[in-house]
Amino acid sequence: MTSIRLRLICAGGPAELWNGKPTTFGLQDKKLGLLTGTARADGSIRFDFDAGVDDLGPVGPYVHGKPGERFLYLGWRPADGAANDWIRRWKIRLDGITPDLIAQLNAGEGLELRVAEAGKTVWFAGDEWTRFAIDRDENDSAVA
Repeated sequence: MTSIRLRLICAGGPAELWNGKPTTFGLQDKKLGLLTGTARADGSIRFDFDAGVDDLGPVGPYVHGKPGERFLYLGWRPADGAANDWIRRWKIRLDGITPDLIAQLNAGEGLELRVAEAGKTVWFAGDEWTRFAIDRDENDSAVA
């Protein structure tokens, strides 16, 4: 199975405390684990992960939903709570990652999306998934 590198850059995360208790925030996998990401100097959080690809787009441990309706979850929960004790989760749809877009990737490139939290919904901060060079510095801009 082919795989691609995906990068999600979230313009900040939720509060580190909720009701006076520490929280954790990250990209949720199917087993309810969280990939906590990498804090960046500008306050954003970067999540890098690999996904497999089938005829309908990305698949793998961080990809949720049925074919044609696949998405990622950003999850926020108490640090000492149960794995499914969510304060809030945000869906990030993957329908913008088409087989044609995947086919356009050159060797050493992945796809990146910038998102910003807005209440109960994650809104795209950019227009769409963009190509990026996998070995570039994390603060460089995406490939044109």
